[in-house]
Amino acid sequence: MIRSALLVALTATTVAAQGFEGGITMKLTGDNGQATEMTYLVKNGKIRFEVPGGRGSAIMDPASMKLQMVMTEQKMYVEMDLGAVAAASTAGKEPKVVRTGRTETIAGYKCEHIEITGDDGVTDVCGAKGLGGFMMPAMGGRGGPGSPPGWQKSLEDMFPLKVVSGGKTVVEVTNIEKKSVDATLFTIPDGFTKLDMGGRGRRGGG
Repeated sequence: MIRSALLVALTATTVAAQGFEGGITMKLTGDNGQATEMTYLVKNGKIRFEVPGGRGSAIMDPASMKLQMVMTEQKMYVEMDLGAVAAASTAGKEPKVVRTGRTETIAGYKCEHIEITGDDGVTDVCGAKGLGGFMMPAMGGRGGPGSPPGWQKSLEDMFPLKVVSGGKTVVEVTNIEKKSVDATLFTIPDGFTKLDMGGRGRRGGG
């Protein structure tokens, strides 16, 4: 049950956008060609996004290094250490980065194309300033975080508005909206059960 919820989420994302509040909607395209639309809500550096299919949500707090996967129907949640995710994202050799100087405007924000060459080939990323950093490791279910894409290590404080890898667009932001976001969306609902990765739970509200 927990494993399927984590796999459905596709990615875990950390957007440390301290100066941005609102929603960022993007389209993620997997290796199978299937596209998934996801909207991230950002407030005070915290991030929330809905799990595809309406099965739950993910809440991330870079300040406390916590990632919480919430399963709405089961009224349960799993808490993970973002430190382990960050360690996975820095593994491997440093990729080669070329700043092309080419720019583009996507969803109202100007971004610069950079070419990143690593173990996974050449990736073209159009990165924008002012939206915070970005981390997208794969989630591995009970085994913890999987290996993140190599290109993300070179983004620094840029947010990718478009990512083209292997000739295919795998990430594309479609809308950015600055707005006030309800703080309660970034907390665990009352009455939800916290589970450890071994499946044993205890009551808690966050």
